[in-house]
Amino acid sequence: MKQNDHRHIAFKCTYNNGGEGRYAGFNGTCSNAIIKYNIENNHVWCSDQDCQCSKFYKNNFIGERPIEPCSESLMFSDTYNWHFASGYKQTIRSKGEPLHIRQTDVGKIVVLTTRFPNVEINNIVKQNDIEEKRRIIGFFRIGEIQEEQGSQTILRSDGDFDIKLPLRIAKQTYFWDNYSINSDKELWGTGLFRYMNSFEINKMLNDVKNLLIRITNEANLIRRVGELIETL
Repeated sequence: MKQNDHRHIAFKCTYNNGGEGRYAGFNGTCSNAIIKYNIENNHVWCSDQDCQCSKFYKNNFIGERPIEPCSESLMFSDTYNWHFASGYKQTIRSKGEPLHIRQTDVGKIVVLTTRFPNVEINNIVKQNDIEEKRRIIGFFRIGEIQEEQGSQTILRSDGDFDIKLPLRIAKQTYFWDNYSINSDKELWGTGLFRYMNSFEINKMLNDVKNLLIRITNEANLIRRVGELIETL
């Protein structure tokens, strides 16, 4: 394992509760409440005028519900292979210009992260949607890197290690506990992805495995996380 191998990828994913139950959602369109939450909290694509969800929201949720409106709605899909993309620039000057992932390879690990929405309990707001509380919700191993001229980079899973964490595990698994930053403050900044090295990925997966062992009896999931660690 090479500590300086910064070729694994972490993505920041806007929270999606489509199909949520035992696992975090990311398998369908958000509920009206989360569409409203994401737009009113200025999540970039959700609030974009071209987004189906933004149009649905502005029409007071009347009419046909959006279908597959974003990458997040397909991320844990039962129909398509898992994938995520690098996105497009959102600044006024460069809006719509594709971003690219140049420094990764087939066989590297993708970490999927999100920030859960704030909730109110007994009139007290529980803050989840802040950067320092970014959670890890799943992993996959890259099987294909799709680069087309004029388009974003798409990382597609090889289908062998598609791992989504149970919701109760995801909510206890913090991204910044496992990522080295040269700062005293957790800060993602712009862009949808960050590079990670094998040391960070190994620590992250082992922490997840130990948490699964401690509070669940999911032998199959524990085994698969262990097998993914062995590929590093």
